[in-house]
Amino acid sequence: MDFIGYSHGNLIYSHKKKCHLFDAFTGSRTKSPRLVIDKRDHPIFGALTAPLASPDSSLLIQAGCFLYEWKVGSETWLQQYQVDPHSRIIQVVSFKGELVALDSYGHLMRIRLEPKFRMQRVDVRWEHQLLWGRWLVVCDDMLLFFGYWKHTFNTVRLDLSSSVSRWVKVESLDNMAVFVAAAAGSQAFACKKPEKQLRLLVRYQ
Repeated sequence: MDFIGYSHGNLIYSHKKKCHLFDAFTGSRTKSPRLVIDKRDHPIFGALTAPLASPDSSLLIQAGCFLYEWKVGSETWLQQYQVDPHSRIIQVVSFKGELVALDSYGHLMRIRLEPKFRMQRVDVRWEHQLLWGRWLVVCDDMLLFFGYWKHTFNTVRLDLSSSVSRWVKVESLDNMAVFVAAAAGSQAFACKKPEKQLRLLVRYQ
């Protein structure tokens, strides 16, 4: 099996053009139908649009230069959108009721599944140097991007308050904590009052 993503508590693998979702906490598995794709292609990225228990849950897969959608529980896949063959989607998050994707070039795209599939690049202006990094995370009403610049860890947030979208540097996360990992395919996650969350985790263990 090939690991292609982690999303909403599920590890996502591909094997013989089927996708397998393993709940990281219970170990339960959900299996997709077989993808009908070119024999030279294989899934390289996977993400859920919502938790598996949600009626709106879909699995998005990039294989070759196409994105495919599987409505969890259905019997077929839907080919949805042709993407840049030289790029790949590396993350999908839900932000203010929309799906936002990040590609390997650091570009943002809005994805809409209903009533008709649409994928549109978001033009975002940088207020400082470009960052090297691959982490998007939603903190309350903020969409954050994490990365490195000259060996320094930096954070920016998406500012949509004006006609021109901008990445604006964040100086403090206040009572939020964000966890990231350098491993390929890893996802960042955030929590409020981390000292309280850690105490609860220790008690649970």
